[in-house]
Amino acid sequence: LAELEERWPQQHRLLRTVLEVGAQIELRELLRKLNLSDSPARSLARRGYVVIERVEVQSDELSGGASDRSRPEALTAAQQLAVDTLLKPLEAREHAGFLLEGVTGSGKTEVYLAAIERALELGRGAIVLVPEIALTPQTVGWVRSRFGDVAVLHSRMTDAQRLDMWRRVRHGDARVVVGARSAIFAPVQDLGVIVVDEEHEPSFK
Repeated sequence: LAELEERWPQQHRLLRTVLEVGAQIELRELLRKLNLSDSPARSLARRGYVVIERVEVQSDELSGGASDRSRPEALTAAQQLAVDTLLKPLEAREHAGFLLEGVTGSGKTEVYLAAIERALELGRGAIVLVPEIALTPQTVGWVRSRFGDVAVLHSRMTDAQRLDMWRRVRHGDARVVVGARSAIFAPVQDLGVIVVDEEHEPSFK
């Protein structure tokens, strides 16, 4: 690093950032964040300081990971009332729309998850829509922590990634879909629940 700092400052910034990350990172995203061309990266690779490789990716950083969100021992009375109300038309296979109101932290997510869980028990699927792509990882983490596999659909995915997810949903390999607005078109088999999270957001209108 000291050698690079004086003579090749761009390479120095790039290598320092890679060391700080301490893991694989997408080259294009890294160069965009640092506002650099790919020339410093190629130079570092030629000198053996970094390795640039092509990998086939099935998902991306917005797909989220597991979450430590634990299942509550019991729902509150208000949550249980909401869940019971939602489940009646679901179990009767009737269409119904509900507006679930509550301040942040009031436990709305547990109500969503309980409804999705029941839909899955009935052999049906679910779609969870979020207003912004940036919210996708958090939501995916919640859903994945409760149900395991989840399909993710949003506009920052490549065509190949979207096709892979679409096929998994179409074939029933993933029965819960999380994504931004276009995820409403996911071919979920026997769709039972659609959650429009933060439905007041202008992007949904």
